[in-house]
Amino acid sequence: MPNPNEVATLTTGGETFSTWKSVMARRDFGAPSSELSFSSVEPGSPGKGWAGMRFKPFDPVTVTLAGIQVIDGSVTTRSTSMDSASHEIMIQGRSKVCSIVDSSVPIKPGTFSGQTYEQVARGLLAPHGVGLVIRNPPPIFTKVFKSLVPQYGETVSELLNRMAAMRGVFHVDDAQGNLVVGQGDPSAAPVATLQEGVNIKSISCRLDNQNAWNVMSTIGQNVGDDNSGPPRDYSGSSVDATVPDTRKKIMMAPHPGDSDVPAHLAWVPPV
Repeated sequence: MPNPNEVATLTTGGETFSTWKSVMARRDFGAPSSELSFSSVEPGSPGKGWAGMRFKPFDPVTVTLAGIQVIDGSVTTRSTSMDSASHEIMIQGRSKVCSIVDSSVPIKPGTFSGQTYEQVARGLLAPHGVGLVIRNPPPIFTKVFKSLVPQYGETVSELLNRMAAMRGVFHVDDAQGNLVVGQGDPSAAPVATLQEGVNIKSISCRLDNQNAWNVMSTIGQNVGDDNSGPPRDYSGSSVDATVPDTRKKIMMAPHPGDSDVPAHLAWVPPV
């Protein structure tokens, strides 16, 4: 009998599949959409064989690990291979948020000027059936964007990322397929404990300095108009004394702004 704490299931079309050769479910802080990958060389669906595993792109799926739902999304890729002795299928997918990663912002209304991040996001997410969850936002999060025009062909995710960078917040999704926006909460309690010899079968850890700088500087320009006069430059810097002073980073703000330009320093895109 399988250990229930080690069972991964994929549910689609009212059926649940739990016999897999390999399983991968991945969620990254700073990435809007989670990923899944399941492969099997077993006879397929109980009582139906391979005929019961006719997954295809866009089929809705939910993934559970140890009985806990971790992804609500859809199939993006189905791959099949076979030889004289075996038959293998691989199912890959992403969470529901993948729709905004792949889809462009509608041409109309053409501008979102005078709106907050939340107003713009809820309006753009609704047609995709994606909810918005706000967690631990900084005070600047509710500031309106004086000028906000999507670039032609820009995806919904790209526009929201550009806005998020000017508000010092990050994107991730949750188990229900919502887009979660906010900052990490250093006072939050751990949600799990990994202990060697108790609940770790295999683990790897990596630390690198790719996004570590002694000085980070950002500069941006506000949009001028007839009332406020010509455009003005705004900038900000932060210092990390634990990093060698030869490492310096200069960034352009991804969007026009004023006193909110320094908020970009809190947002370093994951690489």
